[in-house]
Amino acid sequence: MQWQGFGFEAINRTQLANDLTWIAGRHTVKIGYEFRFHQFNFHGWAQNTGGQFNFSNVGTGGYDSRGNALTNTGDPFASFLLGQVNTANFAIPAYTSWSDNYHAVYVNDTFKVTNRLTLTLGLRFDYQTPWHERYNRLSTFDPTAPNPGAGGRPGAMIFAGTGPGLAGTNTFDKPPKDAWGPRIGFAYRMGDRTVFRGGYGIYYAGVAFGAGPLPVQGFQSNNLAANVTNGQQAAFYMDAGFPRNLVTIPPVISPTVANGLNPVGYPGPQLTLPRYQNWSFTVQRQLSNSLLLDISYTANHGTRLPISGRYLGLPANMNDPSVIGLGSAVLSSQIGSPTALAAGIRAPYPGFTGTVAQALRPFPQYQNIDWRSWQTGNSIYHSLQVKLDKRFTNGSLFRVFYTRSKLINDGAESANNDQNIDGLQNPINRRLERAVSRDDVPNTFVFSYTYHLPFGKNRDTGLVKYLIAGWAINGLLRYESGRPLGLTMNNDLSGILFNYAKRPNVVTGAVATVDEGSFDPGRDRYLNRAAFTDPGALQFGNAPRRDSHVRGFRNAVEDVSLFKETMFGERFKWRLEIQGGNITNRVVFADPNTNWSQGAFGQVSLQANQPRSIQLGTRIEF
Repeated sequence: MQWQGFGFEAINRTQLANDLTWIAGRHTVKIGYEFRFHQFNFHGWAQNTGGQFNFSNVGTGGYDSRGNALTNTGDPFASFLLGQVNTANFAIPAYTSWSDNYHAVYVNDTFKVTNRLTLTLGLRFDYQTPWHERYNRLSTFDPTAPNPGAGGRPGAMIFAGTGPGLAGTNTFDKPPKDAWGPRIGFAYRMGDRTVFRGGYGIYYAGVAFGAGPLPVQGFQSNNLAANVTNGQQAAFYMDAGFPRNLVTIPPVISPTVANGLNPVGYPGPQLTLPRYQNWSFTVQRQLSNSLLLDISYTANHGTRLPISGRYLGLPANMNDPSVIGLGSAVLSSQIGSPTALAAGIRAPYPGFTGTVAQALRPFPQYQNIDWRSWQTGNSIYHSLQVKLDKRFTNGSLFRVFYTRSKLINDGAESANNDQNIDGLQNPINRRLERAVSRDDVPNTFVFSYTYHLPFGKNRDTGLVKYLIAGWAINGLLRYESGRPLGLTMNNDLSGILFNYAKRPNVVTGAVATVDEGSFDPGRDRYLNRAAFTDPGALQFGNAPRRDSHVRGFRNAVEDVSLFKETMFGERFKWRLEIQGGNITNRVVFADPNTNWSQGAFGQVSLQANQPRSIQLGTRIEF
């Protein structure tokens, strides 16, 4: 039985912007300032604030002469009627109010050098203030603070605010003032039909508040009533209420509050704004009065992108892979055991309990260390884009668009979403994570059109006007390459390194996927298991995080609609439309199972797109 928690969030945003434009001869100068205020209020946002109560058949069952429960006796509902709670827990959440300010100033000069050449020069400065919690309900892991619960070893929790046991500050951010964004661009007209455009600029993205776990340890609690009698006796009775001696009421201001758990860290460089360098060059050619061709090269280089700190290696409490040399028998043995003593491994501090692998961690008093994020991610994108527009005298038009591109990163998939990383294999070598992005789509072809049917176009009265004239058809055809797949396998390193993935080895020359045209999910496996091998126990595989040569199914969008607009007088317009989605009823399969260790590896079980749909709609505008 469970009562879900209550809660609400109130998000307030205020944005002010003002600029001044000054025109002087060939110069158009714009100077401006932008201000943003963000506030995130969370009130009781947690599950199990009302409690989760578990009832077992053991409480009302029978026992043999040795006191062992008879599994076929008793009933959980009977235990519920008697109020015999087997186990229970409830959460006391943190009530927090977070806020920050964002400032930006900029100047931009559009200089018309000649009638054919225009230059644009600009400079922008961005600064985001540290995130601040209104009531100082903010804590963080400090790798240098002594931990009295771990023999004084470094690594403990510290708390915002001033006073005994507090850090003497209300924020742990230290954002640098280095977000300068210069921009330069040009446009040059050669003759009457050709224009060259290009530019380079540095841009910044604000750091969103929602990246990573909330740093509020010590200001919330999850209270557990366990059953220490294997169910022979109730943990407590419902009418007596949750045992008071098992309830921890926040705040708990103690450097040891997260010992044995996953402390949340709030790194000083949290608000180092993600930086993007964009550059492009475009040639635009008017081939005829109604035909326009664009050819563009566009690129983007992202640095300082947020990436979850648990994937960073040693700061996230991961063991160095060199410990693998001790072997799984030693690493999985308990401290104090003959195996550990024979290997010369001793407890890192008095009172430590756990495995050798845990004892060898940089901070053996903790499990993972969940940093909110670190601004260390990188990405690079290159693309060639070709666009052809054709317009007709009757209002019909079509556009053909093609993109050839490549997107590479090291797991930081976007500026404000650091949870997209596919799993770190080697915790101290992030360079091995550099691979094509999950959003890498090498080829994209788009054809869109609107065609006005010629029927009754010269009739503006009678039934012809209202039933036949004025019909048009438009549609969108979009075809994309498949996205790269990330292959994994069962991980025998997770309890040793705290890594988050293990990958197989790639067999050189082997074909990894079947031909899409002949693929039958009821008969075939999309992935060839023989194209990969097991690297061996406690070994890393050489498969990349995302493999550019192993991709999912190509995507296709084929939509069409038929519509008619009719005017009634000068005030009323009636639109009738028939829409057809996936008009060819093409099937696009979802990604296959990518766990090499599973028997279902390579199998496809889902369709990724919707089947054909036809909709009829109408509306009147006045």
